[in-house]
Amino acid sequence: MADHEKIGLLAQRAATALAEGDRDRAVASCAQIASIFDVHAVKEEAGLFAEARAEGLAGDVLGRLEEDHGSLEVDLALLAGGDTTHLGRILADLVDHAEREDSDLFPAVLQLLSNEAWARIKKVHQDR
Repeated sequence: MADHEKIGLLAQRAATALAEGDRDRAVASCAQIASIFDVHAVKEEAGLFAEARAEGLAGDVLGRLEEDHGSLEVDLALLAGGDTTHLGRILADLVDHAEREDSDLFPAVLQLLSNEAWARIKKVHQDR
């Protein structure tokens, strides 16, 4: 969730910068978001999602979140490259994705996963 917080703050910075007409600052914030998100998505998919799937959490829920990751990675790369045409929509999609993980997925996995599963997730995070 720490990554979600960093990304949320950077998303606010990007939106504010664009609203103030500072496209360069908006793009720089988006580049930071893209960098954090790329690593974040890999850690989630290899750690949390894999462990949740192994415990029988609904595959369609995880599949949708993984689809989000793919779409967001492409969209964030466009923003980081300087195309701010759809910045508002992309940042809204990003925030929506994080909120679904925070409010739906995380509470479920806190109840579902064993201490051993959390240890494996921690190792995935350390290795990345």
